[in-house]
Amino acid sequence: MSKHNNQSHQGYAPRKKRKKSKRKKFVLPIILMVIIVYSIGVFSSDFVASITPSYIPIVEVFDKEKQERTASAEKEVQDAPLIKQSPPLKPVNLVETVEEKVEEKIEKEEEDNQPKNVEEIVHKKSSNETSVIPTSVNTSKKETKNVQQVVSTIETKPKEGMKEAKPAKPTANLVVSHLVQANETLYSITMKYYLTSNQQTKVAEFNNLTNPATDIKAGMTLELPDPVIIAFHEVKQGETLYSITRNYYQNANYQDALASYNRIKNPTTDIKTGIVLKIPNQTVIVNHQPKGTYSIKINKSTNKLIVSIDNETVKTFPIATGKEASMTPEGTFTIANKVEKPWFNPENIPGGDDKNPLGTHWLGLDVPGTKGYTYGIHGTNNPSSIGTYASKGCIRMHNSDIQWLYDNIPVKTTVEIIR
Repeated sequence: MSKHNNQSHQGYAPRKKRKKSKRKKFVLPIILMVIIVYSIGVFSSDFVASITPSYIPIVEVFDKEKQERTASAEKEVQDAPLIKQSPPLKPVNLVETVEEKVEEKIEKEEEDNQPKNVEEIVHKKSSNETSVIPTSVNTSKKETKNVQQVVSTIETKPKEGMKEAKPAKPTANLVVSHLVQANETLYSITMKYYLTSNQQTKVAEFNNLTNPATDIKAGMTLELPDPVIIAFHEVKQGETLYSITRNYYQNANYQDALASYNRIKNPTTDIKTGIVLKIPNQTVIVNHQPKGTYSIKINKSTNKLIVSIDNETVKTFPIATGKEASMTPEGTFTIANKVEKPWFNPENIPGGDDKNPLGTHWLGLDVPGTKGYTYGIHGTNNPSSIGTYASKGCIRMHNSDIQWLYDNIPVKTTVEIIR
């Protein structure tokens, strides 16, 4: 019994003793692990410390790029002209720097009194860009909230040596220059050229006169817009109403109208050297043109050609008719054609030649069987024959008289030849 009990208790140990034995088993491994970890830690820290770092912190890289962009933006703002839009800049925090540079440049220009073409400079701010733009750019109401305007005072006075621009004159179809004589006034001048005084204001404005009573002086030249009378012509020796009419209107058709306007009944005798004719503008002279139907009567017995309008005589000219009474046909005819510088076929003399017996113009008569080229009223190269019986059947006239007929008498006008 005792032996059995001894054998059964050989492997037995008290609880306290068992716990102590277990603790002794784990102590040594733990100590070893601590020593190993400590050794590794010391070794790794020394190794890491011996290695030189080969990277740049991200913060430093960002700061360096930021500084470079800031310097580049400032340089571009300094170099760029104020009226040219600068390129957009990426950094957000450059608005104040750009504004300072632009304001310094504006202040310097104001101190130097150098006027610029741009009166306002706008600094436009946004979250992504900064630029300088002229005020001519239209911005919406939303954009104006983020816009700061810097207005610079611009000197508007003209530079030295430059004249102020004169206001534009009123337009006129015709302008006549008048040399002011002693004792003439704006009233007397307008009465002379416009036949009324209600054009004084118009003439004063056209000549930039502020006080006509004192501004108009003898010797100055006034410009008269669209006057009724364009000239006062003093007749010189050798001039005729025909030549004067051609000179001013380039057309002798207005000869009768000019005579009527100046109350001349007989141009041949009334146009004398030294008289002064009023020359109205073309609109007025056209309104004085005789109106009605022309007709011509030729009297072979008196060698006179009479021009009438509505049976009222307006012109009488001397003529030459046929050497024999039968050579110039009698009856009622019409003007078939009008020729300037007619050709004399029988002797092949060209028109305009001094030797041409037909003179300067031809008005053909529709005598039956002739087609208007056998009998006619024409000029002559022999003016001394006018008033006699000298032709071969045609009616001769002075070249100046046939010119008037050519200019005034239309084709189809009735011509009656009597004896």
